[in-house]
Amino acid sequence: MSFLLIYIYKLGGNRVYFVVQIKENTFYPMLESGHSQAPALSSYELEIDEIYNKILEKNLHSRDDKLDHRKGIKEKLNDISKVLFSRESAYRGLIEIFAEDLPSLIVESFRGINSTLEHLFKYCLTTSIIMGVPYFAQFISSKSAKTILNSVDHQQGALALLFNRADLVSEESFEKAKSRILKEEVLDQVNLMKLWGKNSKKTQTHLEKAYQIKENIKKLKNNSSFREEALMLKNDLIQKQTLMISTLSAFVPYLIRLFRKYVLGVDRFTGSINYLNDKNAKKLGSQGFTLKQTLGTIACMFSSPLITKFFVNRFKNQLHLGNFSKLMSEQLDTKHSYFPKIGTYILSFSLPYLISKLFNAQDKYEFAETIVKTSFNGLSLFFGDRVTNGRFAKSADRELQSLHNTKKGILYRSTKDTGGLWSWLKETFPEARKFSDVIALTEHNPKLEKDAIERYQTSFLKGFFSHSVGIAVMKYIVNKITQLRVNRDLKAI
Repeated sequence: MSFLLIYIYKLGGNRVYFVVQIKENTFYPMLESGHSQAPALSSYELEIDEIYNKILEKNLHSRDDKLDHRKGIKEKLNDISKVLFSRESAYRGLIEIFAEDLPSLIVESFRGINSTLEHLFKYCLTTSIIMGVPYFAQFISSKSAKTILNSVDHQQGALALLFNRADLVSEESFEKAKSRILKEEVLDQVNLMKLWGKNSKKTQTHLEKAYQIKENIKKLKNNSSFREEALMLKNDLIQKQTLMISTLSAFVPYLIRLFRKYVLGVDRFTGSINYLNDKNAKKLGSQGFTLKQTLGTIACMFSSPLITKFFVNRFKNQLHLGNFSKLMSEQLDTKHSYFPKIGTYILSFSLPYLISKLFNAQDKYEFAETIVKTSFNGLSLFFGDRVTNGRFAKSADRELQSLHNTKKGILYRSTKDTGGLWSWLKETFPEARKFSDVIALTEHNPKLEKDAIERYQTSFLKGFFSHSVGIAVMKYIVNKITQLRVNRDLKAI
């Protein structure tokens, strides 16, 4: 009899041993005496246990190397991708850090030491904020839960945040959501276990969390008080998180200006220093700090929170939302409790940061560069996944159709051809499916599921690297155009 891992977890006053038994593919608790625990369970509790056990049986079975840390690069990348693709903001943040900011840092280093140091400083600031977002959210929600959650223990705030707004509308939607949440969260913990490897101490922590999620969902009462409080907590978190993160992200471009002046000793656009001296820079419109830039930065700090508050007020009645409001309600939310969905990520970080960069440009060259790069980043933020990941996913989907004789649309969202430009664009540049959707569509066929997951992950990795190359090429071209503009204007002085 082979066991994957054993650990002890306090449950009431008893010590309970949880054992993952690989050979028989079972997961069960035993009391200290060694006898199986067999309390009387309701049909609802049995159903929850069945869902839970199926997830573990399916994802932790057959081979000990399911959690083996001695994996090749491809297997490790696959394990990482499973975790990232279930966290939209984490994947988007990774693109920001490694596929946008890092290529930008490399390209800007060709402009000299001042430009390199400035962008390195910016890279450290933005990376710290992006990586800190889930921790900010956890801190904010823990404080808010103490005053908002009265029908359950305030420590259940993380559980309350797992529900989407639409899940909290009625008893029926709430019950459906519980099984969905159980599947998503337990699978997420399993994926984290695989990522860390069987010899990691974190493995047992994730298994314990998976069990706790199941037990907490079992105990959760379906009553209007909890649903109302959960909705209040969610809206409160998103508003406070947007205020905190937007304040930090909007201040970054202003802080970079301070870094230029007081650390580098350069009170001008560093991108043109190699081919434009300070005297001529002033003649061509370079200027130091102005009141407009200060007021613009402050406005960027608070515009996103006001937009968020507007939308949150519209979300209070989920039964009467228009199509756009439904989309915003789905995206201005959180995932896995504390990770922001893409709408929250954009409003709290990307939007205030990018607009603040425009206000803090020191001359027309920096302003023009920022306009082009910001526009490109904005298009990349909203449509980049369709052009890269979506196209690769569609190509991989055709391979699946050929190999398994399946219908199209397993790896991407296929749309009906209703005619017109918009319909053509959506089908030509489709949206790649979420990882959980791919699993749900293929779980009936293990071989199809394995091939679909592998191709899905490969398409995203291709999209990631092509995105970073595209960013680097585009910014290099923009920098060269700036140099040509400066040389042209110098001749006119």
